Amino acid sequence: MAQPPFAQTHNTLGWQETALRGVASGLLAALPVVIGESLMVHALASESLESAWDAALVVVSLAGLLGPLLGAMGAVLATGLWAAQRWPGRWLRLGWWLMRGTLLGVVGFGLVLCVMWLFPAFGESQEARQLVLLGLWASCWAAIMAWSHPKHPALHAARPLRRRRWWLSRTAVVVLLGMVWSMSLVVLGWAQAPAARVAVLERAALGGSVGGWLLNAFDSDGDGFSGLMGGGDCDDGDAQIHPEGIEKAGNGIDEDCDGQDAPSKEVFAVASQQMQRSVGRAAARASKAAKDTTEGDKPDPERTAAPPILLVTIDTLRPDVLGAYGANPSPSPRLDALAAQSVVFDRAYAQSAKTKASISSMMTGQYFQHIPRSVERRTKIFDENVMLAERMVQAGYSTAAVTSHIYLTPEFGYGQGFGNFECVAKRGVRWTADVAVDRTLERIEGLSKGEAPWFVWLHILDPHHPYDMHPKMQEAGPTEALSLGTSKWERYRTEVAWTDGHIGRLIDGLKSQGVWDEVVMVVHSDHGESFGDHGYEYHGQALFDEQIKVVLTVKAPGVKPGRRAKPVMLLDLFATLTSVGEQLPLEEHPGLGDPALGRPISLWPTLVAGERLPSRPVFSERVEEPKKRRYNRKGVIDGPWKLIYMSASQTLRLYNVDRDPRELKDLSAQEPEQAQRLYGILKRFMRR
Repeated sequence: MAQPPFAQTHNTLGWQETALRGVASGLLAALPVVIGESLMVHALASESLESAWDAALVVVSLAGLLGPLLGAMGAVLATGLWAAQRWPGRWLRLGWWLMRGTLLGVVGFGLVLCVMWLFPAFGESQEARQLVLLGLWASCWAAIMAWSHPKHPALHAARPLRRRRWWLSRTAVVVLLGMVWSMSLVVLGWAQAPAARVAVLERAALGGSVGGWLLNAFDSDGDGFSGLMGGGDCDDGDAQIHPEGIEKAGNGIDEDCDGQDAPSKEVFAVASQQMQRSVGRAAARASKAAKDTTEGDKPDPERTAAPPILLVTIDTLRPDVLGAYGANPSPSPRLDALAAQSVVFDRAYAQSAKTKASISSMMTGQYFQHIPRSVERRTKIFDENVMLAERMVQAGYSTAAVTSHIYLTPEFGYGQGFGNFECVAKRGVRWTADVAVDRTLERIEGLSKGEAPWFVWLHILDPHHPYDMHPKMQEAGPTEALSLGTSKWERYRTEVAWTDGHIGRLIDGLKSQGVWDEVVMVVHSDHGESFGDHGYEYHGQALFDEQIKVVLTVKAPGVKPGRRAKPVMLLDLFATLTSVGEQLPLEEHPGLGDPALGRPISLWPTLVAGERLPSRPVFSERVEEPKKRRYNRKGVIDGPWKLIYMSASQTLRLYNVDRDPRELKDLSAQEPEQAQRLYGILKRFMRR
């Protein structure tokens, strides 16, 4: 059988020596990959890598994670090439295709770079970075294998045969020893390098994936946390003991691996008393305000008829892009005008930086970790939950919903309580704002003809990545303030302007239908968006303000426009809207209970009576599926203070957002009492 051209000139080494040469080439080719990914991680995580030692540990960690893997890949490819010339039949074809695959990888590397340049949205994805790194490795590996070939003119007859065969392997021994040491450090000592560990797992496209796979492999009890590689599990044989375990005070067992049996009750007791007094005073003032406005000459702020309610969710809208929250120039004149007629909450927080967790929390009135649900990537909300729309139906409302993403559909449990639910029917397709607004106005027109008040939920997805550029942009609204460029931020602002124009069409439609004056219109976002802030892109990874601080404005008849500065939660909307729908007396709106546990309150008293919001902590969290619980975060905001707790690494970060709104300076070491006070409150919240 005729051999392929490559096989006719291949070396005559045995398969063992060929495999060893493949390992050596793979290890050497891994060096530029490690260096390239280290530069990416340093660029993204520069704020969290506070010392040169942390930066060095990132390089060491990536070498330990990627070196053995890429060396093994080199051995497999080299052995395949050897088989191509040694074995006939199918093995010959297999080896030949392996060789061709390597060559295609080299060509593919250039093609990926071209695609990234032509299609920025693809180039901004983590998958694209992984392809670039693997393409870089394949190119370097192929080049080293070719240069070290025994038939290469630079080596032929220039050195003895033994040196020609072994020079690469000897060179790689040093690299191999270094990477083995690095791997040992990662497996056994990564807990001592929390900054580097977090940076690699969250920012390294290729190394982070390998690290995550190893953490799952080392998780003996399947609780989502590993006892090795800094996983934080202090007993990897008991699934009830891990960094997010439920503490039982006084049993002598450290269920949450924080080094103590239970959080300090004394620390929490003082904070709890202060918050209870604040909530009690707010409830008393609300009761007095209701009595005064009822007995006086002022109109009763509690309507005699239940008002129609329109809940508008704008996906991925961070507040500081709107003129109402300080953006100049503003891409959102219609939203700014609406805010001028509304109560604007300057510090509203989502309960998660992911849509599925944020929206499901708002719609159920529960934190994501407490919602009965499935644990798949696309979470299904179980029927046993009582959803917001169901409560509105019980209060006598007609209901409808229009959503723009395949996830927010009845298939995943969001249809409960809605008499009419319109959504995208195909995966990979999403409705743009123009379609969603048209369908919403049609639903409102139909519901307005009935006698019952209506509750309508509109979800708009346009500001979400990949920030499409709309050909009919000029039809949506004014764009004079925009520089319609191709950077992510400019494309994002363009999407906000497009959405703003269609929100304007929605308002105009409500006015033309004659329901504008009586409707309660709530506009909010489900989370924010990062554009390199704290080294993150997009959302869902962290609890910094750019990801969890959201837009929240409420326009209601008889409500005086204004601003509220104290922190509130999207979770409060469940209590607010159900109380309005049920026409509860003002003093009976939810606001009592134990605010340290994060129970929602009704915002209606602060809307209709101008009541001051109570001082209380608000909470946000990142909750992943069980196999990724190592990425979980918990956050508490109390006045100007904000604490972020990273479960697996047992790390606390404390910020004063009044003095440091960008959250650049961690004060946990300078303000240990504040950190421990908030940590005690947070642990109490987690124990709930």
